[in-house]
Amino acid sequence: MIRWREAYDRIKDLPQFVQYFKKDLPLGEFRFLAYSQRFDSVPGTATAGVLGIPVGPLAQNFPSGAVILGITAAGYQAQQSAAAAAYPPSLSAGRRDLFALSFQYSGAEQITANGLTMAEPLLGSGYDTIFPAKEILIPPSQAILCAVATLTPNTLPAISVVVVYHCMVPRNAN
Repeated sequence: MIRWREAYDRIKDLPQFVQYFKKDLPLGEFRFLAYSQRFDSVPGTATAGVLGIPVGPLAQNFPSGAVILGITAAGYQAQQSAAAAAYPPSLSAGRRDLFALSFQYSGAEQITANGLTMAEPLLGSGYDTIFPAKEILIPPSQAILCAVATLTPNTLPAISVVVVYHCMVPRNAN
């Protein structure tokens, strides 16, 4: 995850930051918020190794704008005894090897340029947050759209995915 002090020093004089948050908004006038989205029962796939039907995109709105310092995600799959034996739990944190994500701004500009990207290489192993590599500035009243697809076979229980946006927002934000 990007450190807030480093991000602030890098962006405080950018024209977009000044436009979205006022030039003289000091470091201490921001607070940390974590926005989350939940994708329930993402359907499996009929063909091994092929992504299933995407769920979403769902919009995550940022009413007062935001500086996104990191995005994390984890998947949950209910295990039944037969399914657990056939498909043992992943060694990766948050089962990020089982699903893919895509992100774009509400104005249709892509953040993940190739669309759906496996969560493990995109976000990191779960032990360290590597996405985004640089902070993302979101204007007030804008959104990020996120879609999810899974690689789990449709013979197993559906997977649910939670995506969390770790942000700094102006103190007056809800």
